[in-house]
Order: sequence, then C-alpha cells, then structure tokens
Amino acid sequence: MNFHDMQHLHQYHMTRQCNTNTQEGSVASQQMAHCIKFQTFLSFRALFENDIRNENLNFFFQQHQEYFSFICSECANSCAFSADGAVLASASSEKAVRLWNVKTFMNVATLQGHTNVVNGCDISGDGVLASASYDNTVRLWDMSSQQCIAVLIGHTDVCNKCCFTAGGTLLASTSADNTVRLWDMRTRQSVATLKDANDFTYQCSFSSDGAWIAAGCSGDNVARVWDVKTLRCIATLQHDDDVYACSLSSNDMIATAGLGDDGSNQVVCLWQ
Repeated sequence: MNFHDMQHLHQYHMTRQCNTNTQEGSVASQQMAHCIKFQTFLSFRALFENDIRNENLNFFFQQHQEYFSFICSECANSCAFSADGAVLASASSEKAVRLWNVKTFMNVATLQGHTNVVNGCDISGDGVLASASYDNTVRLWDMSSQQCIAVLIGHTDVCNKCCFTAGGTLLASTSADNTVRLWDMRTRQSVATLKDANDFTYQCSFSSDGAWIAAGCSGDNVARVWDVKTLRCIATLQHDDDVYACSLSSNDMIATAGLGDDGSNQVVCLWQ
C-alpha cells in the first residue's frame, strides 16, 4: 500500500441535494444553484484504530513515519504552510504556535504570547503569520524574526480561526462573539464586522480574488458568504446540523463540512 492508495480509502455516498437560501438577484443566487452531499463512511482515523493489525497498513506506517512526526505537548488545533512550503505552523492548546522545518521535521521556533488556547493560524504570502486565540485576540508574527508585530483587539469572545486573502492585504477572523472581522494588514485595524450569524463563527475562507468571504456558522447550521466590498450576506448554505469548516477553490466552488442530520456523521457539501 503506498501513500496515494491511502488517499483513496474514503468512500463517499451521494444522499440528497442540500438546500440553498440566497438573496434574490444576487450573484450567489445564480451560481450556487445546487449542492452535492457526501457522507463519509471510512475515515483515516477509524482505519488506523480498527485495522492496525493489517500487515500492509503496518508497512505503510513504518515507511512513512515522517508524516506523523510533528508532536506538540498538547492538542494541535490548526496548521498552515508558508508560501514556499518550507515551514509548517501549528496552533495548539499549549497557548503557542510552533514552527516546523518540513525537511528536517524539527521544531525550529515556538511563538509565545497568547494567554489561552491558540485555535487557528494562517500565513500570508509575504511571511506574516496570524494566530487566533481563546484570549479574544489575533496576533501577527513576523516569520523571519519570529517576533509578534501586532495584537489585533476587537472580538469580545474567543477567536476561533483566521485566514488571509491571496494577496495578504486583508485578514478575516472568526469568533464565539458570532461575528467575522476583517482586518486591513496595512493599518492593522479592523475595517468591518460581519454580524449576520446567530451563533459562533468558525473556519473561514476567502475566494481566490478576495471578493467573497465564507464562514461556517455552527449553531445556525449554515455557512454564510459575504461580499467583501458591500459587506452584504449574499448566500446562506444550509446544513442539517453544525457547520465547522468551509473552503473556496480557485474556481470559487465552495466546500462546507459539519455534522449530519443525526448529529454524528460527518458531511461534506460542494456548492457551485
């Protein structure tokens, strides 16, 4: 069994079409017309736990130990690669962000300053790392000097995740205060607060051109999409249960992920 075989050990079952609620006449209402819903029956973790006695699987782990070598002292909550792929950053419950050399698998730096769990991180193309923490702040770090260069204050509850636009000029952060904040990286000031969510916002993602920002809104059972220029919510992508993750592809397909209708099965929806 090789690494590429392992990537295909997930089975997906198409169950039904998801609902979309969009504002009439919006661009999103024309483009997000349908959703393909998949349900995962086999996860990598389940495979590892249930089939560890399998000789082929044991061989895989022996040959690919490097894929599991990044060890934090507490739970790792998020990770992000640098633009050149040489460094991996991991945000963890040890109130820090660790930087790892991808070639040597060594921890080359530990960025400390947060006073609570660090739940999210992202790295811009010009080498600025953002970290979102349960201490209600987002910190900016210079990857070269490994120093904190700014503390972004504005959220009134724990910060969950953060993401940069492709150009690195804008940062989005999500929070248990039910908002998504947009930060101008030139001034390092909050320039907008998106308040349409009725529960905490979680993972967020910009479109490739930075025109849209999407975020999972957990307790609302939806992912929302906003127009960055007008700050209007242009689409509400409905799930049956909590939505924790979302991602926009380079051609602006949207993937959202969360719990299934019984609150246990993991569900991924694709929207276009």
